Amino acid sequence: MKKLDEKIDSVTSGVEEITPEAAAEMLANNTLNRSLRRQVVAAYARDMTEGRWRFTGSPILFAEDGELLDGQHRLHAIVASGVALDLVVMRGMPVAVRDVVDTGAVRTAGDVVKFHGEANGPALSAAARLILTEGNTITMKVTNAELIQLIEDDPHLRWVMNEGIKSIYGPLRELITPGVLGYVYWRLHRTDPFAAGEFFHRLATGEDLAAGSPILALRRQLGLIAGRAATRGRVYRQQVIVAVITAWNAWRKGETRQTIRVAPRNGRLTIPEPV
Repeated sequence: MKKLDEKIDSVTSGVEEITPEAAAEMLANNTLNRSLRRQVVAAYARDMTEGRWRFTGSPILFAEDGELLDGQHRLHAIVASGVALDLVVMRGMPVAVRDVVDTGAVRTAGDVVKFHGEANGPALSAAARLILTEGNTITMKVTNAELIQLIEDDPHLRWVMNEGIKSIYGPLRELITPGVLGYVYWRLHRTDPFAAGEFFHRLATGEDLAAGSPILALRRQLGLIAGRAATRGRVYRQQVIVAVITAWNAWRKGETRQTIRVAPRNGRLTIPEPV
């Protein structure tokens, strides 16, 4: 068996308590690294402050010359949160490991939710993420720990995903992803459960929709959004959420609509409050 020619004799490791002051000192050696993702730092800091952070054994890595190779987001989060944490620290690593750190398969939120016994992990985690970000996953990142806590604390969400959208997802699957459908159903059902049931039934079936019905206009708009979307990513999700809640508000007010307008203001989409 071929052995990789990699020097590890100089590597030391151990668990150290990293205070905010120690983290700041370590970051002084962060001279060549990935661009810092502020949303990731903020998400990690929330987990640390609110007691959700878990010791995983994933190390902070330093090169032989003392340069920080991996761990900048955790260290920045320690500084931001003001919380001291025990972390594994490895020193004396070959600089070349920077090229391969964090390049493996990512453990997704859907994977983690599935570990907790949920059959529809990807859809449930997607809906939970939208709830935590209030529909705006573009400017806010949430952690897997936050998703799990929400799912455990909100049985209504689990009901929505397992029962609430069960009969309507089939007819709408070409227009709305299950995570987005779960989120808007969850949000509107909390506003008025009986009206939400009627609204989504008509949206899914197209029954009893006269000319000028906001729900009929919404069906057309969702088709346009789905047709334009190269991928069903963050912009697509926001457009669908804005369209659904805009149509809901018009329908609740008894307004007639030929179209449902989904347009940014000042370069950004604003999700309206449901009435």
